[in-house]
Amino acid sequence: MMSETIAIVQCSNYDQQAVDNAINELLDYLGGISQYVKPRDLVLIKPNLLKATCVGDIPSTHFTVIKSIVDQVLSAGGKPIIGDSPASGNVLTVASPSLQSTGSCRSNGKSPKRSLTQMW
Repeated sequence: MMSETIAIVQCSNYDQQAVDNAINELLDYLGGISQYVKPRDLVLIKPNLLKATCVGDIPSTHFTVIKSIVDQVLSAGGKPIIGDSPASGNVLTVASPSLQSTGSCRSNGKSPKRSLTQMW
């Protein structure tokens, strides 16, 4: 029987630094991002995006979690691709309200109408 490693870490809020720290800690328990992502790897990140609404209204993956994972993939030399099949709309239209409500687009001067990966 093959053994599996499971890691769980607590994150008290969705502040980007807190999420980054939690993701770093989680990946450290699992041997680091380089265990899974090699330079030039294409990496599909599949968040849970249900419909266009503000963060907290429905159970969707918080934008700061997606950003932290994208940053980790980039740091390992991988190419992140964000993909999902929301119940209504598409990834960009569903993610736009979350981006606006977190201030992530305003903080880096990018419009939510652009590709999500262009924000990094």
